[in-house]
Amino acid sequence: MWPPVQRVPSLLASTPGYTEQQVFSSRANSMEMNGDSVSQALQVVDEESTSDDLPQINVQMVPLSEILERLVTFAYTELVTLVDTLPSRGESERRSELLKYTEHVSSLMTKLLILVRWAKNARHIQKCQNVIAYLDSQNRYFEYSVDSIYATFLSMPNVRMRNYDVSNAVDILTTGSYQRLPLAISRNVSKPRLNRRQVGRTLLAIDDIIRGRILGGEAVPVAMRQYVIGGGRIVFRVEGEFEATLTLLQHGKDIPWHVAGVRLLVGDGQEQSTRGLVERAQQILVEASAAEDEEAAVPQLAQLYDFLHQQSLAVLLETVARQAAALRRTRWEGALQAEMTGDRSALVLRYWASGRAAAGLSGGGNSIELRVVSLPVPRPIHAAAEAGAQAAAVAGGGEFARMERARRDLIPKAGLRVTWTAHTGLAAPQTWQRTAAALAELAGADMRLRLDSAAVDAERLLRQATWQHASAILAGLHAAVAAAPALGAGAAQLGFVAASGAEVGADDAARLAAPPRLRAWFRLGEGAVDVTVDGVSGRLGVRAAAALGGALVAQLAERANRSPWRIAELLVDLRAALALADLDALAERALGLRRQEPSAGGGFPLRVAQADADMLARGVAGAAGQRLRFYRVEGTEGDAEWFVMAAMADRLRFRLVCLAGSGLVRDVTQVEALQVDRLFASVARRLSGEPSS
Repeated sequence: MWPPVQRVPSLLASTPGYTEQQVFSSRANSMEMNGDSVSQALQVVDEESTSDDLPQINVQMVPLSEILERLVTFAYTELVTLVDTLPSRGESERRSELLKYTEHVSSLMTKLLILVRWAKNARHIQKCQNVIAYLDSQNRYFEYSVDSIYATFLSMPNVRMRNYDVSNAVDILTTGSYQRLPLAISRNVSKPRLNRRQVGRTLLAIDDIIRGRILGGEAVPVAMRQYVIGGGRIVFRVEGEFEATLTLLQHGKDIPWHVAGVRLLVGDGQEQSTRGLVERAQQILVEASAAEDEEAAVPQLAQLYDFLHQQSLAVLLETVARQAAALRRTRWEGALQAEMTGDRSALVLRYWASGRAAAGLSGGGNSIELRVVSLPVPRPIHAAAEAGAQAAAVAGGGEFARMERARRDLIPKAGLRVTWTAHTGLAAPQTWQRTAAALAELAGADMRLRLDSAAVDAERLLRQATWQHASAILAGLHAAVAAAPALGAGAAQLGFVAASGAEVGADDAARLAAPPRLRAWFRLGEGAVDVTVDGVSGRLGVRAAAALGGALVAQLAERANRSPWRIAELLVDLRAALALADLDALAERALGLRRQEPSAGGGFPLRVAQADADMLARGVAGAAGQRLRFYRVEGTEGDAEWFVMAAMADRLRFRLVCLAGSGLVRDVTQVEALQVDRLFASVARRLSGEPSS
């Protein structure tokens, strides 16, 4: 948009020395010149310009299609109106209206025909209008240029000529070049790029500067003393945590390090953005280099390590928490809880948290806690070794104190404490705790729960805890079974089973993560059950190692999960139940004796007084009521009833019991020890687990 200016004639008229006639002659000459150039302009436009180069003039114009549409619509509307109104009029009025409509529409159609024929040349006419508009705009630009030149002419008398550029002339004569070019030229003109040889020499020089600074007394933290210098930079690598790439932009002792890049080595392999870490690390280095008190200030690299170490600890906790949340939605649903503190400094994983776990193992008491803690301040070495005035100097501040402070600045100040709490259901909870100053220590051989910070796997951490927990549980059950007098030391075997089904040793079991298994013999050499612990739910699993009814196995598993500390008693009960069941079958098959069923409600099988029942159950047999069997001897004479009583305690015992009396409650009149034949005795010994003679 050109600014509004006065026309040339008005400026000339107001100028002394110009007459009105000269003004009009100037305008006439301008118009004549413009008129002569019209034909030339049209020719140039036709030959070189396109319609896109010219301004489009569409003022007071409408499309031909719109005219056709409106005319057709008008003719049709008027005709429909006549069709609707003519029936109500007379004959003369009808003819008059039809004539008017015909004449009017015919006139419109004639005009439309003329317009359509004229529209064939509309493109040329439109181009002429566009050319006229283009010439008019060029004429305005010309007038603006003349006005601007004349305005410059009016302002020139007041302008002074510059002095001679003596200083630049002297520079050119003495140096042969111009020395005072504007600074904008140097900023906008790029310098020539270095070639490969120049780049190599520059990087080697930077390497020498970095090496000289490191070897010249730069304080390097203990954890960052593994570094590589090359390519104009130094790369500090802390295994399992981070890798920091630094360089120097200037040469000087107080110049802050420049962070070229940071790569976190902690995590589970997912892409992590470190742009914010680089900016924050650079800010820390700049602030550390600007510290006023150099003696009391923490070294630059020490502050950088503290920051990146804290970030690595935070990323480790966040990764474990994210993986635990994913496990809660899949395989560990309902059995795992993950709790993160508000300040994101501690994470607690509670496993076997569902109600399906065995009694004493659930309730959230089994947990793995990962907590970021401050490491204890190390004991001053020099203060412990010195005495007298030197020890006082350490305490009061001196050379020794400065050395101790420098030593503390270069060691890790925060670490990760791993606490594992496990309930076995048999004894007091077991707690294991270890604090790692560096994340690489979490995968050390002395760690019971190993965690690789470079490849974090929360499920693997949980599997380690549950495997060791299950081993401790089954070891406790093994001790309980072995200590039971009724079962003996050889009644339980603790082992580990690989995925292939083969048993492996304890050393290979930890490496192969072979699940532990307890094989408990309720019949030596004949009947056993395998007890395992489900690593996800914490529930005891019982499987028959020999032929055993499914109902008995399910019942044993249910009772073992309700009270795992009673495993020895449950095995004795199972052995007794099986022995008595076999005894029932043997008594009926060999001797024709039928079992006397208990009374309604599970009472004592015989109709005797309570004192007699207690005497038979505990005094004579020394067994509980559910381990007694009474077999009625048929064919006895008189009112006396004879029964064979079998009691299962530590071994099978047999008595011959005689009942007398005619009332509802009978009296025990005689109890005799029964000597069975050798066949029955051998079978009884087999049922009770005693060795055969």
